Amino acid sequence: MELCIIIPVKNEELTLTETLENIQQKLEGEIPFNILAVNDYSDDGTLELLKNLASVFRNLKCVSNEWEG
Repeated sequence: MELCIIIPVKNEELTLTETLENIQQKLEGEIPFNILAVNDYSDDGTLELLKNLASVFRNLKCVSNEWEG
């Protein structure tokens, strides 16, 4: 069995890296897990940061809601 952690994010550019690093440190080697970060209309650098972090953390995937107005 694998744990899936879903994290909604909006304008989390300043806190996201630390959050993901903490999750990785706590769970690495304890249980198989993946993280799905759902970017919800961020208007800061959160989406770009998520893309960069996804290349660092192999178990991180991200999707992004885009405003359709």
